[in-house]
Amino acid sequence: MNNLIVLGNGFDIDLGLNTTFKAFRESLEFRSIADIPLIKKIRDNQWNDIEGKLREELIEYSKNPNDEWAESINHAWLMITRHWGIYLPELTDLDKIEITKNSCAYNLLIADQGHESIWYTFNYTNPWYLCQLSKETKPVFIHNETVPLDWAKHHGLCYFIPMNLIFGVDSMIPYCIAQSEHLSHIIKVNNPDFNTKNKENLQKDLKAAQNVVF
Repeated sequence: MNNLIVLGNGFDIDLGLNTTFKAFRESLEFRSIADIPLIKKIRDNQWNDIEGKLREELIEYSKNPNDEWAESINHAWLMITRHWGIYLPELTDLDKIEITKNSCAYNLLIADQGHESIWYTFNYTNPWYLCQLSKETKPVFIHNETVPLDWAKHHGLCYFIPMNLIFGVDSMIPYCIAQSEHLSHIIKVNNPDFNTKNKENLQKDLKAAQNVVF
């Protein structure tokens, strides 16, 4: 293998998509979530790192754990996951989005056509689909793929809400979180939809590739 390309959210932003947590937090979709305690803290926080705020809340919880607090955090996590799953597909409606074709991201997609590069993505979108470029293979999705809105409409699934998106925190979190029946699934690798094999394959391919592009 010669080329390994790893995508993060900056790639989608460069293509012209509003996939930042800042855009999500300012959206009508996020504002429609009930004002439960953690959601209120996220709204009041000047930073837009929603997963970071979730991590902070879990660390605070670990100092004085109780079932009521755990259920409140889990409820907020469920609401964010659900509304994130509604927000993202709206960004994949080909009739509404405008791809930035002079971007570095778009030109990388063009330049790689005809090559045997392996692509991994931490995003939820298929860039070839959004840019309407032909490619036989999809990128490997570390955090799963959201269903393109155009596809959903075609199959009569206009109100389909993907719940397989991996929103949460990493495993470097207090031990009591991993042991909590209410909260352990918020750790990304514990999410039943997390594909551990893809992460393992990425680690192997990083070692084998001659050229790596992040």
